[in-house]
Amino acid sequence: MTVSGVYQIMCVVTGARYVGSSIDVFGRWRDHRAALLAGRHVNPKFQAVFAKYGERNFKLEVLEEAEPSALLSAEQRWLDSERPELNISLSAEAPMRGRRHSEESRGLISASKRAAARAMTSAEKQNLREHWKGRVFSTEHRAKISAAKRGRKMRPEHVEALRELKTGLRWSLKHGRFVK
Repeated sequence: MTVSGVYQIMCVVTGARYVGSSIDVFGRWRDHRAALLAGRHVNPKFQAVFAKYGERNFKLEVLEEAEPSALLSAEQRWLDSERPELNISLSAEAPMRGRRHSEESRGLISASKRAAARAMTSAEKQNLREHWKGRVFSTEHRAKISAAKRGRKMRPEHVEALRELKTGLRWSLKHGRFVK
């Protein structure tokens, strides 16, 4: 049986609660339980309480059934009224609102993205090149890209590679790129 709605997971010993929403509440509970039992839940507060009191001291309760299109607003009402202790964020739509990643987290995210880019096969890189080849961006879009990159320092070897690449080229307004 699939139930779409807002749920709470409560520690019966402390009364601490976690509120969430899902189009499949019982499936979501299975996902939470699997992560908690493996010790790898993304919510450290929830994981710590679960590790301390054990699975048998937690119960699931469906607070409100809701259509999938109304889930976030229903969850937000419950977050506002109950202010559950185990939720990291009290925003259903934007869990990171008002928070910032630590420098360590930002470094890990950056390293992960760089590793993913290096892990591309040459065929994948070629597909990307073909996808972007000849693409012309609007003046407004180029200005946004320029503004986003302003102030960033490039590695010396990157600067040199760009210098070599552009040798003998000129900027073409007609094409919106460098041409021979």
